[in-house]
Amino acid sequence: MKSTTPAEINDAIAYAGIQRATCESSIDVKTNAARLRRFQYVLRRLVLTGAGHLPARKEWELKLAISRHLFEDAEHATTLLDRITELRVTENQAQTAPDAVLALFLDEAIHCRTDAEYLLGVYEIVRPELLASIQAHLQETQPLVDYPTVRILKFLCLEMEEQIALGKALITRFVTSAQRTEAGEYTQNLRDLLEKIGGFAGQSPSPARAVEARRWRSTTPYTLPPKSARPDDFGPSLHYRLPGCLDEKLTDAENAFREMMKMRQEEMTAAEMIAAVMYETTEMPWGFYRTLARHTWDEARHAAFGQVALEKHGIDWRATPHYTAEYEMFRGQPPAKAYAFLALGVETSAMAKSGKQHEWQLCRDVFKDRLMTLFQDYDWADEIQHARFGKEWGTAFFDDDFERTRAYGEEAWKELLRYRASQEPNREKYHTAFYMEKFGKMPMMKVTDAVLAADGE
Repeated sequence: MKSTTPAEINDAIAYAGIQRATCESSIDVKTNAARLRRFQYVLRRLVLTGAGHLPARKEWELKLAISRHLFEDAEHATTLLDRITELRVTENQAQTAPDAVLALFLDEAIHCRTDAEYLLGVYEIVRPELLASIQAHLQETQPLVDYPTVRILKFLCLEMEEQIALGKALITRFVTSAQRTEAGEYTQNLRDLLEKIGGFAGQSPSPARAVEARRWRSTTPYTLPPKSARPDDFGPSLHYRLPGCLDEKLTDAENAFREMMKMRQEEMTAAEMIAAVMYETTEMPWGFYRTLARHTWDEARHAAFGQVALEKHGIDWRATPHYTAEYEMFRGQPPAKAYAFLALGVETSAMAKSGKQHEWQLCRDVFKDRLMTLFQDYDWADEIQHARFGKEWGTAFFDDDFERTRAYGEEAWKELLRYRASQEPNREKYHTAFYMEKFGKMPMMKVTDAVLAADGE
């Protein structure tokens, strides 16, 4: 075994262990801030690209990846924003587009039309280029004088490497050679634009080439789809919950447990609705988008909770009906209505003892399933945060008037419940949480019954 020399030990402990601490660098404060602004801008646009495409993209595994990655991108954009404002840049400057042609490139990137184009554009072009630009910057900046930046970018690179690896696996699974060929014009356009702007670091761009940049698909804005896509092997999309996992041979408790697992799995429609609010709402402070990115990922994680639980019990959940009303009903309506509905209509009511706490207790004491009990424990904790999100950001749509916002959200919730009840073909025989009512009526059912009764007066 090779022994360590005193000189090597001295090098290892010098300057708090920071390597290359004595090197010179041309990355002064102004240059550093300019590059970080570009990196942060790409991340923020990736957040909105993911939000805009979450409902449009078909494959379930891709939806989960998009939800996770837009949350991670929002977190990294936030830490970069904090660092940029330490480099003699105002917060307002830090959040503006640093380069018109870079903005054009990202306008084009969001105009992918298929799962294949999204995967190839985001995971073979945009993210690898961003990672390479950041890694190059890490090698160029002076690591001692710029240590706060170095630390931020090291963590960013770790997660982006994971993102790209997941993207490559998704491409292998879902993109055929024919689909890659069909996406060729889209991907080549992105590569050509990247060359014109000199990459994401903006190094050595050619002014002559930059003026050649032209809009292709982005001559009109990207718009959200009216309906949320689901994989081909999924059952029908419905505007009322019909679990499809029930078994008449099972006990009421076993069927109630299946209902709960399926209700969790169907929370993807809530994730899609929040993503739509994020995409369609402009001119909010960055904190709004960061919060909704977290909220989107939480709802998608809850869908994964249900998926894990169903698969653990050997239940074929994919071929069952899938509830999509929360996204689809609020298409074409003000984003404020959708967010007030979820964050201050549904989430606040879930804080009642008969809400999330009751679901957790059912899993612990009646269903006696350790994994689902853990999932519901964290689901309950998440919903508390979501109610706080609604109070903080839902009110931003209404001049910070909490009571007005809550009333708006509750009325929007009642509107959805009326609509959903009207879609059920046989409410007397079965309706949402039919079996769960036997173990304590859910707040949703109480409100539905009250709303229908009020409508009948």
